[in-house]
Amino acid sequence: MTSSASSIADFAKRLRRDHPLQGKRQWGVHGIGVELASNSAPLLDELGTYYGPLVDGHPQTCDLRILLIETESHHHLDTILAGPSTDGARPSAKETYQDVADGRFLRKRKTGLTLALGTPFQAAVGPCRTNLNQVVNFINHRVMAARLQRGDRLGHAAAVSIHDRGIVLAGASGMGKSTLMLHLVDRGAAFVANDRVLIGKASTGAVIRGIPKWPRVNPGTLMAIPRLHRLLSEEARQTFSALPEDELWPLEDKYDVRIDHCFPEAAIRTAVGLRHLVFLDWSRQSPQTSCTLQPVALGDQPQLLAHLAKSLGTIHNPVYESDVADEPQRKDYLERLQECRTYQLSGSVDMEAAAEQIWNLVDAQSP
Repeated sequence: MTSSASSIADFAKRLRRDHPLQGKRQWGVHGIGVELASNSAPLLDELGTYYGPLVDGHPQTCDLRILLIETESHHHLDTILAGPSTDGARPSAKETYQDVADGRFLRKRKTGLTLALGTPFQAAVGPCRTNLNQVVNFINHRVMAARLQRGDRLGHAAAVSIHDRGIVLAGASGMGKSTLMLHLVDRGAAFVANDRVLIGKASTGAVIRGIPKWPRVNPGTLMAIPRLHRLLSEEARQTFSALPEDELWPLEDKYDVRIDHCFPEAAIRTAVGLRHLVFLDWSRQSPQTSCTLQPVALGDQPQLLAHLAKSLGTIHNPVYESDVADEPQRKDYLERLQECRTYQLSGSVDMEAAAEQIWNLVDAQSP
């Protein structure tokens, strides 16, 4: 179902007319040049501070031009976005969207932020500064789509580098990927990615490309790593320290972890060769008293691969990006991952023991 009530091109003209630009920022990541333009200089400054250590400040090309408009209202899209979502699109409680002839409009229900996905015009419009995380996610989605069009595959995983060997941590949501990744960084690993990775090809095997985003974690993770206690107020630390584990870990209250601030000695790697893939398949209710890291044959464990393979979801342009928005194919991932060693972490959740086992594993296989 396509509406003729509006278009991305018409939206672009209206935005440029009603919201004069105050500046631009350019950076690159994984060969994708990004230009951000906005009517808000403070918004550009905040994004520059956020992305600084995660991107290349001197791109060779400009592949993505994204307009970021700070405004409280944009009611001329209310009619088109008030209707039902386009037929065939996945419904979501978090957003409503509508396809038009030249792309897709999407609005976040909770914040009212509107995203316009066209070619070449793309925009985030609304209260951007108070919803910086959604703006970052939007920008990163556009980078991911561009890399997928160049042949990469998308993974739901965290990643670090130990002795220049990439380790990917995958598993179902809530398994502790970010927490284990931060434990490894605390031990000296380089940070690569928190929640999304791009899996590319190189002559030496698979390459992991990190998505430029700092970890966002819950109080349980902060309390588990002493160097992260500083992100909590003294009152919060006392409150969380008094909670039993089965009440602390389910708490949802996101905190940004700037690796360069919390672990100033840690290296940040934007890409690394993939050598080890670890699937977290453990449980806090396990009758076992410890965790176990064992090799597995990925081709024989389709349920594990399903936790890694990831699609773009709704934030894509259905006119020009339908080829990269489909559900990922199992064989594509198996082909890319065939040269890396795959392991399953099972038993009881024990972050310190798991980090030690992974580190020892890499040490034992390093030249």
